[in-house]
Amino acid sequence: MSICSTAAPKLPSGMKPLTVRLNAAKALLGIGTTKFYELVNAGKITIIKIDGMPLAEYASLEKLIEAGAQSQPAKSGKRAVA
Repeated sequence: MSICSTAAPKLPSGMKPLTVRLNAAKALLGIGTTKFYELVNAGKITIIKIDGMPLAEYASLEKLIEAGAQSQPAKSGKRAVA
């Protein structure tokens, strides 16, 4: 099953897309519509329109993930036992 409803051209190795459709952005992040638009309204995800089609800037998705990874403390892998 693909992320997008339409086939996208394959990019050469090492290249990243400039934009992705909104459903693809939500799927890549693993979040729902409500959380997605909360992040858009907070300025953490950039949306642009090309010929009226809203697209998420891929770089803003990467920046969001990088910021989240840096703010999370490293997990030791140990669970507290009650």
